[in-house]
Amino acid sequence: MIKYKNLYLIGTSHISEESVKEVEDVITNLQPNVVALELDRTRYIQMNSKQQRRLKLSNLRFLGFKALIL
Repeated sequence: MIKYKNLYLIGTSHISEESVKEVEDVITNLQPNVVALELDRTRYIQMNSKQQRRLKLSNLRFLGFKALIL
């Protein structure tokens, strides 16, 4: 987490339980007025798509073995 004045920037991974826990803790403890979420275009489309995407074996090198099992 990076803090600059009253801005907190948290780098996350959408498949990491640790990232989810850190974000929950920061929001619970700081109780901010505003929470912003940055998504790349591909992730935004995936989240809003009604179709389920299948994980490709070629993604294993980027995501790691744990992500493949999930």
